[in-house]
Amino acid sequence: MRLTTQVLQLLENMSYFTDPSGVTHHPFGKSQLESIRDHAGVDEAAAFRLPIEEQVTAACDAGVPLVADAALAAKSEAATTLRAAAAQLTTAIARVQHAADGQRALQLRYDPRRGLVLRVLSGADEGAEFVLDHAALAALPGAPDGGARAVSGGGVDRVEMCSTSGEPAVRVRWSGGGESVVDCEEVKRRSETATA
Repeated sequence: MRLTTQVLQLLENMSYFTDPSGVTHHPFGKSQLESIRDHAGVDEAAAFRLPIEEQVTAACDAGVPLVADAALAAKSEAATTLRAAAAQLTTAIARVQHAADGQRALQLRYDPRRGLVLRVLSGADEGAEFVLDHAALAALPGAPDGGARAVSGGGVDRVEMCSTSGEPAVRVRWSGGGESVVDCEEVKRRSETATA
């Protein structure tokens, strides 16, 4: 089994503080959150900065989560940020779990004679097989030059399940390098044959 890692959220702790005159200071230098976010492929809405606040210290000293202490949380930008981060993370995890459930309901293989075979194990299309023959594989974006002949001549290195925008998808890795990624609904649309 091959495990993959996906960064769902970034949280920059002790990012800044605001002094009593309203001036913001960055005691640990300029934030690198944007560059890290870009590198990790994390959406801007999933990147958060936590300020240094005395309310955080007071909550820690009291042994109470900041967001659980109504008096402290009411005056805390960090509490507001933590609530927003928790809501975003909950939604992101649900999307990943939904995609994983969708992938478990699918079986994928490459048959050198038939092409890419996607079998649906549960749901509305349960028992159906969707086949992308060599010509259909050769028409995928990113397929090697040379068309169906290149594909049928051993051009597929491997096929695997992945996800795009939280939806189940298929990745075809080509022997000469490169890959094609297409969501499973597109595989169904491109399939010439669907058998139950």
